[in-house]
Amino acid sequence: SIFADFAYTGGTFSDKDMKGNEQGNSGNHFGMTPQYTFDMGFNWKHPISSNKTIYFYPSFYTQSKMFIDDNNTPEYAQSAYIIFNANAGYMFTRGRATYDIGIYGRNITNSKYLTDAGNGGEVLGLPTYEIGYPATINLSFRVQWK
Repeated sequence: SIFADFAYTGGTFSDKDMKGNEQGNSGNHFGMTPQYTFDMGFNWKHPISSNKTIYFYPSFYTQSKMFIDDNNTPEYAQSAYIIFNANAGYMFTRGRATYDIGIYGRNITNSKYLTDAGNGGEVLGLPTYEIGYPATINLSFRVQWK
């Protein structure tokens, strides 16, 4: 099966608040809100016998440039980026147990991106940067009894 999701947000701060007062962030994009996000992938399973199956589930996620704060501070902005993930494995059944041996890769191209910036340490004059997940590879072994 194939899946895809797309989201678009064109929101910006208004010139005036609900009481008619001028807003300091007029026209700025909302912090932590990319204009668009998109992800896509597919799930593929292939039986190789009556009790054995191989599978592969690749996917990717991308988002547009995003300002971390409502002031749209350029130093606290994250450029557009893409993350690739993949999951592959082998499943087999013996008696009442199904075994699954797999490998999962998250951000397998090791894209560098921020998930937050400037919040905690800014009070002390030391802005903080929260880095997104680095490339991560996991091995898994699961057993399910029926």
